[in-house]
Amino acid sequence: MEWTLEQLVDAQIDYRLAGHYTALLCVVTQVRDLEEARVDVQPLINKQYKDGEVQEYPAILSVPVLFPCSSVGGVVFPIVQGDTVLVVFNKSNIDVFKAGATTPHDPIDERSFNIRDAVAIPCVFPFSKTPSSNKKFKYSSEDVILTNGIGETESEVRLKSNGECVVNGSHVKIETSVSTSSSLSVGVGATGSFTTPTGQVVSVSGGIITNIF
Repeated sequence: MEWTLEQLVDAQIDYRLAGHYTALLCVVTQVRDLEEARVDVQPLINKQYKDGEVQEYPAILSVPVLFPCSSVGGVVFPIVQGDTVLVVFNKSNIDVFKAGATTPHDPIDERSFNIRDAVAIPCVFPFSKTPSSNKKFKYSSEDVILTNGIGETESEVRLKSNGECVVNGSHVKIETSVSTSSSLSVGVGATGSFTTPTGQVVSVSGGIITNIF
């Protein structure tokens, strides 16, 4: 079979791009060390070749997780096996960075957009399985919500568009002093309990403090 120049160029481009990765949806197969923000992942969508052959991607190990944090503050949250993440691949080798380098440095080789230079961004959900579909407390698209234990031992801090800040959960524990420049009141009908900085548990029923112990 004789190839045309166009076919040869296309084949060369395909060959060069075959080992270049941009982004893949992956499932978390193991949380190796969340304190180091490190997970193992498996690409969800298999690779398909022009001849119709389909091949499963290999697992990607010890992938750094991108949390919305700086060195002095931010938000961290649990990641569990089965969570779906978007994995992006860096233009250069990031081995030296993963070992701790945070200043400009030379890469240890010339690989580019390689499967070993992945970073995971949590989390991505199918339309039918978003966290809001399983929430105990009603979801609102107008609220900013910080939540944990979704659908189970759920607790949340909710910043409402009308200026209110609402805390929901089975128990509120305050581990420091509380001060206010305005009045502090328990809402009508509120029921629950909270712990004071001295360790006392205050129980409230129907907006009335019923017990302190």
